[in-house]
Amino acid sequence: MLVGGNFLVDGNRVNEVRLAGSASLDGSAGDPVRLEWAHRAGVPVALEGGELAGHLSAMAPAGDGGVYAQAAAGYDALATELATQVNALHATALTPSGAPGGAFFTFAAGEPPAAGLRVAVTEPGGVATAAAGAGALDGSVADAISGLGLAKDGPDAAWSAHVTQLAVRSASAGYDARLATTASTAAFNDLLSQSAVSLDEETVNLMQYQHAYQGAARVLTAVDEMLDQLINRTGRVGL
Repeated sequence: MLVGGNFLVDGNRVNEVRLAGSASLDGSAGDPVRLEWAHRAGVPVALEGGELAGHLSAMAPAGDGGVYAQAAAGYDALATELATQVNALHATALTPSGAPGGAFFTFAAGEPPAAGLRVAVTEPGGVATAAAGAGALDGSVADAISGLGLAKDGPDAAWSAHVTQLAVRSASAGYDARLATTASTAAFNDLLSQSAVSLDEETVNLMQYQHAYQGAARVLTAVDEMLDQLINRTGRVGL
């Protein structure tokens, strides 16, 4: 069996492969997941296609087309956009007690935005809904925050674009897979039509051989009768 043009088993020697690279999605950008030859550390196995290559490409960094990393980047972008826009409005508002609103969302240190998104407000009284000078019961800022859902550049729009992009890529990959399957099936059928045994053709050939054998047998019978006449009948008078 060949992998990347190299034998996995060559005589009595086994060329092992091993999985290398980051064990987490966050580290794949600097240390992508790959297959390496065990006896040649650092030398990647060149995979041009197949199921194994597909799994590895899916775990590639986002810049190299890795679908998982690209999806994670989309979630991070959504979390960042949500926090940025909500915090920008919340910071301009006042709480019922008249205190500045501050940040509504924060991010946990050392984690990706989507995984580290946190709600900074821990009590109902910390939610700032009133515009400055509009009174404690004003809710204009809360209305503005709720309106982000309808904004063309709001978090909802970013999420819709991300889902649409994933759907288009998924449909495109499925279509490519169906085309590849169809092409593979057609090529395999063409190979069989060229190399396989045709029963109809073989039947015709057998009939031709049978007729040829019968014709040869008749010739031999005629020759045998002729020899019989020459040997047994020649020189006999009156017969």
